[in-house]
Amino acid sequence: MNPNTKKYLNCKIFLVYIIYIMTGRNLDYGHMYEGRMARTELDNIERNAKKLHKFLRDDDDLPEWVNKKIFLANSYLKSATNYLHNKIVHRSHSTKKRKTRKGKQTKRVKK
Repeated sequence: MNPNTKKYLNCKIFLVYIIYIMTGRNLDYGHMYEGRMARTELDNIERNAKKLHKFLRDDDDLPEWVNKKIFLANSYLKSATNYLHNKIVHRSHSTKKRKTRKGKQTKRVKK
């Protein structure tokens, strides 16, 4: 293989890789890469939750404000999870197409 062809193929593979990395799901909020930041925060939350879980015992008497913080953190995460799950699932269902008996493609109807 000629050296110029090899360079061209390497550049093309590199560009495809970069495009693959940079392509995130656009959920219509105008900003990309927020997913990376959210995943970093979720890693921190997981680490702190595991540390707290190991530290606490079932019979510990905690201050009311600590219980409230833990409850609210769970509630906020649950709300965000449900919202994004529904947004992603409904978005993927609305873009899929299915075939009818005659072989024609029709858009899937939202329920």
